[in-house]
Amino acid sequence: MAETEPQDGNSLPPAGGLKRTYSEEIVNAVGKTAFIVNVYRESENAAPQRHYVDTVGRCFINDYSRRTAHQMRELNPDADLCVRIRTTFIDECLRDAIAGGCRQVLTLGAGFDTRALRLYQPGVSFYEVDQEGVICFKQQELKANGLPSPATTIEGNYLLIDLFQELRSKGFRCDESVFVIWEGNSFYIPQGLMLSFVRQLGRELPKCMIVMDHFLPEVITLTTGDETMTKFAQGFAQMGAPWVTGFSAVSLLNMLKSSANNPDNPKQELGGDAFVVRNSKAIRALAKDYYPSETLKQTTGDWYRMIVLANNP
Repeated sequence: MAETEPQDGNSLPPAGGLKRTYSEEIVNAVGKTAFIVNVYRESENAAPQRHYVDTVGRCFINDYSRRTAHQMRELNPDADLCVRIRTTFIDECLRDAIAGGCRQVLTLGAGFDTRALRLYQPGVSFYEVDQEGVICFKQQELKANGLPSPATTIEGNYLLIDLFQELRSKGFRCDESVFVIWEGNSFYIPQGLMLSFVRQLGRELPKCMIVMDHFLPEVITLTTGDETMTKFAQGFAQMGAPWVTGFSAVSLLNMLKSSANNPDNPKQELGGDAFVVRNSKAIRALAKDYYPSETLKQTTGDWYRMIVLANNP
């Protein structure tokens, strides 16, 4: 499914036209992975078969992101394609949700997500949650390029702040349908904390659909038997962003339905039993669906997956 280029992006300079050098302080404040993922996502613009156009992402490309993305690509040549596949999958799920009547989109750990501009539709509200440094930097760069910031933003670590109170104060309606994008986050969060947060989403948002990417456990324990996959995981760890949590669709559901982690306050752990898996696919399978003319060269696509959870099937 090809995407029409947004009007707001037409005035941007051509790819490579923005020359920016950011200080190490800015890079650290925003998060290194946000810069790298943005380079990979934006590479769709030069692909022979495009499922989306992202003229907004180039606002955030700089010498650091190009250099680091290249270094990680040398560890795993599939990095670009994997990010493009997950972007296409989430875009497709979001379009389907909007077509089905959903009018709220919540992006957790939003980074440089561009969907509020790329997939904007009248009557649909986008909410983005991330650290203050990320949001301020993103808004600054959008403004510098003459682009609006259509998303309502919540500043802070969504695991630490009173997220749902903050959302309500910005007009978010917790009792209505919401499409939750949790992209590039799950594997950085300790398993117990990740599970508790998903249960909280289930309690606070009774009509939610969550789409996220994840690794299988063998990636985390470095037991895939694939040297490239191991070096790729180690590369992120050396960059200060280690992957610590992996799961399968079946194990995730089993863990969510268990309240044994908090025997002193079981209600705190409820909320996961209503979730069902709407979709679960390996990146390799999605590559065949979306990009049949391109080939994943390593086994990454077998260990890296997309999953869609819903608590109001």
